[in-house]
Amino acid sequence: MIALSKRPQRIPTPRLTLRALSEGDVPALARILRSEPVARTYMLPDLSAAGAAEALAERLVRLSRSDTHFLYGAYLGENVIGFLNDVETTEDAVELGYAVAPEYWNRGYATEMLTAAIAALHGLGFAAVRAGCFEENAASRRVMEKSGMLPMDRTEEIAYHGCVHRCRYCEARKNLKK
Repeated sequence: MIALSKRPQRIPTPRLTLRALSEGDVPALARILRSEPVARTYMLPDLSAAGAAEALAERLVRLSRSDTHFLYGAYLGENVIGFLNDVETTEDAVELGYAVAPEYWNRGYATEMLTAAIAALHGLGFAAVRAGCFEENAASRRVMEKSGMLPMDRTEEIAYHGCVHRCRYCEARKNLKK
């Protein structure tokens, strides 16, 4: 198994910095998690109970500091505008999820953070980095494609918020040529 403990502390991109989340980010993270547009496409548990979004944001902060997860906040200056996280990790592949606050959509930030994460994960030794999106989420599919991911022959039917969605997957394979 590839050691996530060796992941970089910071991953700079042209406009963003990916780094561990801090306790001060909890209010902004909770706002992103409660955002209806984000909840439509990023699979979240029920956050309707008082304090549920804050509790999940606090968990994300803890996991971002863990040596067993790949979870980074995406910072524009000092402000967290999104995050990405490992969904599933196998011996040589990792699946990522990502979310960006809606007010920062359509500016290339998701593509920038996903591209940087793919490079970092390939640098750690992962042969494949995968991500999935609901079929109707054309914007996320474009993010994956712009990040160098190619469609896979993999789909799943996923029940989420009372609807069944077809999830399509893409992956970026590490160039193994020597």
